[in-house]
Amino acid sequence: MIESLNLVEQQIPASISRRGSMRILTENVTCGIKITGNDEITMQGNVINIGYEGLVAKLSEALTISQRVYITIKLPQPYGDIKLEGRVMWISMDKDKGFLAGINFFVFENQEKLKPIKDFIYDNINNVKIIDRRKGEKRAIGKKELNNLNNQRKRERRLQKPIFLKCIRYNRMKRLMNENIYFYLREIQSRSGNRIIVKGKELRNFGSNNYLGLTSHPLITEAAIKAIEKYGVGSGGVRVLSGTMDLHNQLEKKLANIKSGEDCIIFSSGYNANVGVISCLINKDEYVIIDEKSHASIIDGCMLAKANMVVFRHNNMIDLEKKLQKIPANVSKIIMTDGVFSMDGDVAELDTIHSLSQKYKAATYIDDAHSTGVMGKNGKGTAEYFNLEGKIDLTIGTLSKALGGVGGFLVASKDIIHYLKHNSRSFVFSTSLPPATCAALLKAVEIIETEPIWHQKLWQNINYVTKELRGLGFDIRKTESAIIPIIFKNDDSTYSITKELEEAGIFVSPVVYPAVRKNESRIRVSIMATHTENDLHYFLEKLTKISRKNKIIN
Repeated sequence: MIESLNLVEQQIPASISRRGSMRILTENVTCGIKITGNDEITMQGNVINIGYEGLVAKLSEALTISQRVYITIKLPQPYGDIKLEGRVMWISMDKDKGFLAGINFFVFENQEKLKPIKDFIYDNINNVKIIDRRKGEKRAIGKKELNNLNNQRKRERRLQKPIFLKCIRYNRMKRLMNENIYFYLREIQSRSGNRIIVKGKELRNFGSNNYLGLTSHPLITEAAIKAIEKYGVGSGGVRVLSGTMDLHNQLEKKLANIKSGEDCIIFSSGYNANVGVISCLINKDEYVIIDEKSHASIIDGCMLAKANMVVFRHNNMIDLEKKLQKIPANVSKIIMTDGVFSMDGDVAELDTIHSLSQKYKAATYIDDAHSTGVMGKNGKGTAEYFNLEGKIDLTIGTLSKALGGVGGFLVASKDIIHYLKHNSRSFVFSTSLPPATCAALLKAVEIIETEPIWHQKLWQNINYVTKELRGLGFDIRKTESAIIPIIFKNDDSTYSITKELEEAGIFVSPVVYPAVRKNESRIRVSIMATHTENDLHYFLEKLTKISRKNKIIN
């Protein structure tokens, strides 16, 4: 909770930001922050700026993105105290080793609550000196960058629809393109296998979620072709009206069986599954308790549901129990987590989570996107890995990773699935999966069940690469899955090594803030069952050579 801003007459700021919403820049203004559900721990800091939509505070400790906070702002008289809810939208490291946090006010339809802040800014706008932050840019950039900036300003002056101004001013990726270190939206000109073609060049692929290599399995390809010949390329409608085919029902039955559940619902993507399930099942007076590194789609679903979101420290079961103890015993609550975390490759402590859910009467929700086909003795997911099959209330999965297709699903009780099929907006209002995709996925599930060699080969490759990387001194954190993060911390080093690896014939994906925390930049390596010994040896050889040259390892 932000206790107070203690603004006084002589502390009215001397400058105001021109970009975006109106923001008054402040000096010597302190704040205290408390997080809902914490042990009343107060963070002291300074308010950098405050505006209509939120504020920026400098703190001694980091907050967590998406945390919900209660805010009390004490403005000078006659404006008085204002009480608002807020959510942490971004965090970053400050140059003085502090943390900056951007907190948006959470007012929904009640904009009247913001009136005192708007009055304060409006009444004091004539007392501030307007600073154009762009004036200094000419002195700090080169000729090429200056030409780009001038072209941008010309586009801004011609812009007649201000809503698109943010698009013109989004320069982060343009800078990477200009510096030839842009590695996003790369065009692949072949199948997504252990070898791919990019810009006409063959690369060894270590950036795919196709863990079992099933995207090009001949039996799966054949099943898809036969389905097109029989059903055509599309379903022609949404599931509840005219888009349910026999293939959809067969696939849902198969998925429910592999996850040891009663029933299943298929969505058009894993993202739509999380958003559609959470926003439909959770009400604003109910509590969701999520791991701080949960996938963005879980966070977005919680925000759409306007739920009381409580965040516990990553895989910290002591902190999870503390959060559960703070929630009233008689309210509805659910614990949500990824099974395998997409950027770190570590596994949720599902056995402890299940025990705590029983103790505190909370439902359980696990996103098995990177677990299905990978974790467990037979590749059935995190629940199988912890011998908890059939004991998790809600299991989300994707059809686009180890299964090699596209889509998402939820396995749960028949009553829950029946309710979602008639009320979840991302299901009811989305055209159903194409029949060829369903046929391919049915064959993929069959292969997982009848050809264990792919699961065995995947883990043979995972164990070999992780052992070698740790032995060489790479920081790969606590990965226990097909996802191996190789931490370089510095963004420039991450992009430089990605570029050198690509030049050496290796495709990997760089991941930097805000996808991961500041100073945790990495390349995200994905291991596949179809990687050959030659692929793995070549990757390790080139990575080691390039990393030693860049002084990442000795």
